[in-house]
Amino acid sequence: MLLSIDANFQPQVKASLKWLAFSLEPLNLGQLAEIFMLPSKSDDGFESMSRLFSSIDVLKYFPGLVVTEGSPINGASHVRLAHFSIKEYLTSDRILQTRSSVFAFTEADAHIHIGRFCLAYHLHISPTSEISNEHELHYYLYHEETLAGYACIGWARHIEFIPRASWPPEILRNAVLSLSIYCISLVHTIYRFTRIRNFIRQPYLYTATRGFRQLTEMLISSSVGVGRYLTQVDLDDGLYWATPCAAGNLDFVHLLLKEGANVNVEAGYHGTALEAACARSHTDVARVLLE
Repeated sequence: MLLSIDANFQPQVKASLKWLAFSLEPLNLGQLAEIFMLPSKSDDGFESMSRLFSSIDVLKYFPGLVVTEGSPINGASHVRLAHFSIKEYLTSDRILQTRSSVFAFTEADAHIHIGRFCLAYHLHISPTSEISNEHELHYYLYHEETLAGYACIGWARHIEFIPRASWPPEILRNAVLSLSIYCISLVHTIYRFTRIRNFIRQPYLYTATRGFRQLTEMLISSSVGVGRYLTQVDLDDGLYWATPCAAGNLDFVHLLLKEGANVNVEAGYHGTALEAACARSHTDVARVLLE
């Protein structure tokens, strides 16, 4: 199957297979068609992206590799790898010994690739959307059925799978840009949340609430802009909002405590961070806060 793919399209097929194997949610046909036409490098720009005449046309580049579920009308049907063994083979050592080795990749490769493109695409789409109709704009940016919607909320989850020390400089730079205070890309990311007024002024509250430990660490570090101006109130708020999400991830709490967050400050509905942990029955977090 892999050897029958035209050499001219092998890079696009390999990149698309990474998405099919490690996307956070099943892709639909429209998303796959758009992914297939992404530039070979995320810093090449997206302005010149072409489009397939019909989303269903993308299937011919994956002979025997994918199956669809549901109606293909308007790219609405979902598409997945035809069998779990395909994913296993693509990420195994066995493929390296064959003529199909050009398609080989690791899970880390896939998450870095997807995270990098999601982040770059999100930054591109946020300020440059050409959609004038407000309803269409809302659907385009805030629904996971579109690639823009997936990128908006998916980039952070993908790069959190990768140790921060392994983040390429491009990802680190774009992550800081995307989470900058009051920037339009941040607004689009946090639009769904009721605490948008808190998050837009204090992006680390968003990352802490979502359980993104590495991104929170990045934001509160003195090496990036927002970290240089953190106050004691900022750290205390961060600990309070992080506590409900910290069960099973105590590194998160240790991080904020190390930076000087105060356990005893009342910062929300439940009072202190300790009271918030008790209210959620997070006994492991409560023990750390009591130490």
